[in-house]
Amino acid sequence: MDNSNNIIVSICCITYNHENFIRDAIEGFLMQRTTFPVEILIHDDASTDKTAEIVREYEQKFPQLIKPIYQTENQYTKGVRPINKFNWERAKGKYIALCEGDDYWIDPYKLQKQVDFLEANPEYSMCFHNAFNIYENSTKKPELFNDIFFSREVTINEIVNKWIIPTASIVFKRDDILPLPAWSKNIYSGDMTLALIAVSKGKLFCLNSVMSVYRINLAGSSMTAMVASRKFDFLLKEHIKLYSFYLNDPHCINKKIIEDKIKSLRIELKFQQLKHKSSIYAFIGMPSYFLEKLRNKIKSNNAI
Repeated sequence: MDNSNNIIVSICCITYNHENFIRDAIEGFLMQRTTFPVEILIHDDASTDKTAEIVREYEQKFPQLIKPIYQTENQYTKGVRPINKFNWERAKGKYIALCEGDDYWIDPYKLQKQVDFLEANPEYSMCFHNAFNIYENSTKKPELFNDIFFSREVTINEIVNKWIIPTASIVFKRDDILPLPAWSKNIYSGDMTLALIAVSKGKLFCLNSVMSVYRINLAGSSMTAMVASRKFDFLLKEHIKLYSFYLNDPHCINKKIIEDKIKSLRIELKFQQLKHKSSIYAFIGMPSYFLEKLRNKIKSNNAI
């Protein structure tokens, strides 16, 4: 891995209380075998455990390669999105690769494969791949993140209605996508925002390779845990807000899919609000929807 000044890929990592996992993430960056130079940008959001100490250890070993920011006050709780403000804005690479501090890469040629594809296919703005879902603190066996079994272009319908893109698999073309629109600063779901902007600016491609690991059920360690205590309908409202902003964006494509998604989310929000009172309220208020969800649950439980 070359560490000269002509950076091709900026590896961007945000971390918070990941002391048990950050070594795996950084080792995954360092194992990359590329014909081009990279930089590793790490933003520690005022971790209260030993995460920053571990990052400093690696920074001392690779000072020209690893470029951290250590916050003394948590920025996420102030509404600042660290990966945008503190990593992407200082990134020098033609491409940006993402990996949060609790995930990690498992293929030493991951970046080379993705950059080779993007260089050969300039009409694509983003390239991603499959990942293993690893369930921490659980007996559940690892499984694939998505069911894409051959390399191909993906559609906006898949992005919106299935969510098939592991964060730690993303490599995108910086100048195609950045800066993000101003409305993105008001959105919780940064991954979905990024994917929507990317598919508006070019094509998205999935490589048929499993090259990263996505950890699930990390009590107290994930950025997502910061919103876990909020109201049950928080994420539904946030996604409605995201798609509403995107629908009015001048680069929005296939508005019918976005309109249908907003409608379905609003129905689900209404159902969850009734169910929060009691299942009886949900059944009386939305009987057909209630029975449909019940049938789907039974079908899922009976699936082999």
